[in-house]
Amino acid sequence: MVQNTKEKRAYVSEIFTSIQGEGLHVGKPYLFIRFAGCNLECHYCDTPRSRDKKYGKVLNLDQIICRIKRINHKIYKSVCLTGGEPLLYADFIVHLLPEIKKLGCQVSIETNGTLVKELKKVIHHLDILAVSIKPVSSGNRFSEKRYRDFLKTARFWLKLKKKGGYPSFFTKMIIDRETSESEVVKIARMLASVDKGIPLVLQPATSGKGVYKNRLIRLQLEATKYINDVRVIPQIHKILGIK
Repeated sequence: MVQNTKEKRAYVSEIFTSIQGEGLHVGKPYLFIRFAGCNLECHYCDTPRSRDKKYGKVLNLDQIICRIKRINHKIYKSVCLTGGEPLLYADFIVHLLPEIKKLGCQVSIETNGTLVKELKKVIHHLDILAVSIKPVSSGNRFSEKRYRDFLKTARFWLKLKKKGGYPSFFTKMIIDRETSESEVVKIARMLASVDKGIPLVLQPATSGKGVYKNRLIRLQLEATKYINDVRVIPQIHKILGIK
């Protein structure tokens, strides 16, 4: 049993099993831990309740690990920390991740990529890092320096662990009708300044304003001028009508 100190508690919106519906690992069975609370407000957020802590439940390490132990690990071999923004709980997660790894599970985090100091606290425990870059059209301020620092930190640690770098580390960008071509190019050039090999997933928005398919392909072609691996991948779980 893990000692329950104040920092070993977090607001959790839900814990559930499903398939991974986004990014480079779509289709794989996952257990998801969705943290409540976020430092951004994206207008296309598809889980808006998870942005507010008041919709979460305070759980400690023992309670979360107990839930994880109940699942069939022959099927669900991977655990994904998502949100909200899970790195808001870095001081909690740094204790949680080793306990999950003891169960033989692969661990991934989905983050908005804005909390560099918090990433440094937990990255040595991660197997997969998914960074969702938020342009100005998302409704947030865009700091190229902050994202570049975050990406450099991720690249350094993941290559240091000799995981090959990719697909252990990838980025994604939500695309809707508000997303400009200049924004996509700006983010692609920023990624190239760190490493042209960092994959970028262009993900069509499933809430709010969608995007026309021809324009989506055009944006992909523009991004491919700067980085090597650009993919268009929709939210598969939304298409299938599952969580």
